[in-house]
Amino acid sequence: EIAQCLVGSEMCKETAVSLTGGNIGVIGPQGRGKTTLLKTLARHASMADGLAVRVSSPHRRVWGSQWLRNGRCTPYASSDAPPPPHIVWFVDDADELFDPFRTDEQALSFTHALADESVSVVFAVSTIRPTYTRALQYQIVFPCGERTSDLMAGVPARLLDTMSHIDADNAGRAVLIEGTSACLVQCAS
Repeated sequence: EIAQCLVGSEMCKETAVSLTGGNIGVIGPQGRGKTTLLKTLARHASMADGLAVRVSSPHRRVWGSQWLRNGRCTPYASSDAPPPPHIVWFVDDADELFDPFRTDEQALSFTHALADESVSVVFAVSTIRPTYTRALQYQIVFPCGERTSDLMAGVPARLLDTMSHIDADNAGRAVLIEGTSACLVQCAS
């Protein structure tokens, strides 16, 4: 397990997520810390034994991928996958990959990986769609401060009721959801 969240207030608690226990969705508006969290988790995961780390993101609407080993990037080729028992694939700005009409290699590979138990996909999205939450072990939701949107993203009403505008404005403040439990966390690099 890799700890990525630290105590940031009385309501936050120290916690960790497993990068080998299933898929993780990071949901929230632009500028809230999704990319920073993915980069931090990927860097830490690349130092762990037994994990192959793949990092993907779009650049000017063209998808690129790299392997990350010991904190260093190397060009991605599927044939270069090392033989460890588990691959962790970090996908930033993955919104468009959930489009059911996309049939390009990146979208198909992403859809396949979400269902593959030998791969954990950690993806970041800005928009909320119910399809994101289907096969997730964890959701990390960066609240936007708009109650309806935060509820749609999965933040429980009882937790929203305890949050202030400072929680929505504080970069890195998120809600970690695992199954039916949720807690406020402060993500740290």
